Amino acid sequence: MSQQPVDPMTDHSKAAYDAAYAEAALAERARLAAILNSPEATGRTELARYLAFATDFTAAACLPLLRAAPKEAPALVQESRFIPAGPRADDAPGGLVLAADL
Repeated sequence: MSQQPVDPMTDHSKAAYDAAYAEAALAERARLAAILNSPEATGRTELARYLAFATDFTAAACLPLLRAAPKEAPALVQESRFIPAGPRADDAPGGLVLAADL
């Protein structure tokens, strides 16, 4: 004897709730993956994350938005001056190199 499918609209049991919850979780994971792993998200990571996590837009609605958005500019690398190891001031925050020892 086969069991009838549970209708969450009329069956208010724990089993119906659990089944509906699991189905919704899978659908949301699929939506997130479709947005974040799409070719349109490449170079538009921040916008893709925003659309995936801060909106309830469908993946089908997000992809044209991503496609139309400009790609993010590469992050600028800040140049840092290399300070050679040497004596450090004991009381300076971060143990700064003493200017006299440079």
